[in-house]
Amino acid sequence: MIFWWFYAYSCYKDICSSSRSMELTKALLTNYLQRNTPYVTKREKEPESIVLGLAASVWSVMQLAAGYDETNGYDEDANLIPPASLGSLSVLLLLNLACHQNADSNKANLYKETLSAFQNAREVSSVNNSSTRVFRLDYSALYDRLCATVIPVLRVLHDGSPSGSLNLSSNSHHVYLSLIVILILSEDDFFCKIVHETMIKNTSWYQAERPVGEVSLGGLIILVFVRTIQLNTLKTRDRYLHTNCLAALANMSSSFKQLSSTVCQKLIGLLERRIQDRILFTKRHAKLIEHMRISAEYDLEHEKQTHNYIYS
Repeated sequence: MIFWWFYAYSCYKDICSSSRSMELTKALLTNYLQRNTPYVTKREKEPESIVLGLAASVWSVMQLAAGYDETNGYDEDANLIPPASLGSLSVLLLLNLACHQNADSNKANLYKETLSAFQNAREVSSVNNSSTRVFRLDYSALYDRLCATVIPVLRVLHDGSPSGSLNLSSNSHHVYLSLIVILILSEDDFFCKIVHETMIKNTSWYQAERPVGEVSLGGLIILVFVRTIQLNTLKTRDRYLHTNCLAALANMSSSFKQLSSTVCQKLIGLLERRIQDRILFTKRHAKLIEHMRISAEYDLEHEKQTHNYIYS
């Protein structure tokens, strides 16, 4: 109901609706940047009838008489709503508003236009001189928030390989979606720059037995992607997974800086493995060509001998 009210309010493109859409978009993005404390609520119990209430009371008495502890059979987590923050709800509403398709194709989606036109508040050159009204937002805070969102995406990709082998049969869509998200983000030059300036301290989920310690977010992305490529080469051999990982690393390669020794070692190991595979492929190709040449010479010599035998 609220969604339809927001969208219907900005259906017509005039000064008032454009201003309101801009204010709402800015407010939702501000919530996404600043209001990220999750809160947990419990589902309200639905009203029960008197008969069901009496039956539940009798059942409780019988359980107590039998010595059964009802707390063992009570799942408190089942009544909990998944934790959410005002920021996540705000960006979800903004996503729905921006992606909603208008029934009239001639009417523009003001939320989509406003979202694609806002500018960096820290850049002097971003001052808008045109007649179009836009708002400005701190890009650094926005990219910090995006970087914080990348870590759960990396964990989805990392956890998609239990026991050292990619389990693409059960959660392949999660793995591919996480790859696509990072691949899209890697096409942005500023994102590729800022990920190497964002330091991550808690990386115990990557390798519990051999913790990597403090590492940049860019280095963590490299570690997860190199690990995925290695496991894919040994186990799954999915060419699309391979292509997406290598494409993301290629997009970020021009911005690599201040990489830790562990990240450099993994990256060099990947390059060495690729070089060895290329050398092995070249040797096999050369052997195949040599075998085909020898086979062709033998067939030609055999054909000449047969021809001379017939006419001799």
